[in-house]
Amino acid sequence: MKASHSWVIAVLVVACASLAAANLSLRHQVQRLTKKNGELIAIQAPPVGSSVRAIVGYDLQDKPVRFEYSTSKDNSLFLLLSPTCEYCSTNWKYWRRLLADTHGTQVVFGDASGRISPEYFSTVGIRVPDKVVKISLEMKIAYNLTTVPTTIVFGPKGEVLGTWVGVLDDESVASVERLIGKKQ
Repeated sequence: MKASHSWVIAVLVVACASLAAANLSLRHQVQRLTKKNGELIAIQAPPVGSSVRAIVGYDLQDKPVRFEYSTSKDNSLFLLLSPTCEYCSTNWKYWRRLLADTHGTQVVFGDASGRISPEYFSTVGIRVPDKVVKISLEMKIAYNLTTVPTTIVFGPKGEVLGTWVGVLDDESVASVERLIGKKQ
């Protein structure tokens, strides 16, 4: 019987060693993927802590427009979208919540496609905003505005306080509301 117990113990030791090695391998993979995810978010949108002086492009009448962030005294909300984006359509449920009662927060809508029209806003249930900019290719490249939907909060002087790439959730909306000073 002692020989069979030794054999069982040896198998358990080998199994534990294999599990420990697999665990270490998985930890390294998680660390690598976490780093890669952070790099992807930095590629898709301006990273938190960076600065944006102004967003430049064209308004709904295709006239040049420039929205300054570097001179703002309050936090601003920037919503990057495309009228043909299915995820943007899903995100409007959350964006409408953010837009309700913003207490004077500057809100700028950025169109990544360059094809937005005033009629689009009625289809998503809001009036045509005062501040809409069709983002130029130069701005997309300069500020990593490549993925829609993206929600960004800029602080005074244009610093990026928060960036949310993709469809929001209730927790993200609460974070945005805190940053723009909206009463929850």
